[in-house]
Amino acid sequence: MCGPMEMIGAAATLAGGAIQGVSGYQQQKAMAAQSQANAELLKRQALLERDKTSYEGAQHQKNAQRLAAKQVASATASGFQVDGSTLDFIEGAAAESDLDLQAIRYGGQIKANNLELQSRQRRYDAKSQSKGAGLAFISPIISSAASLGRGFATS
Repeated sequence: MCGPMEMIGAAATLAGGAIQGVSGYQQQKAMAAQSQANAELLKRQALLERDKTSYEGAQHQKNAQRLAAKQVASATASGFQVDGSTLDFIEGAAAESDLDLQAIRYGGQIKANNLELQSRQRRYDAKSQSKGAGLAFISPIISSAASLGRGFATS
């Protein structure tokens, strides 16, 4: 038979397990909320990266068109015909500009895709942490009950 001190000890052990369980549950939920917030931030950064890439691409294209126009104007003002080596030079500069534009778009796409991948990973983390909250709650309670069971078995 258990005396009052054993009952108080058992109640304290179970209460301690319950408090640890609540703490673990809240910690897991907080981590899940943080992961979800990080996922939203990364998704937003991916969107901004796409917007930035689009803007930079458009600016590069405008600058390339201005440069081509200046090259044609300079060549004709100098008395050169816009054909032969002069035209080859202008076309070469335009082709190089096109490659630069493709590099800008590709680089921006890679960054945005990486950010979206990280966002998906944070969402997965949030789901896992949220699912783990129940285990974080019940585990200390079970552990406390098991230690009580061992204590009563040896008495």
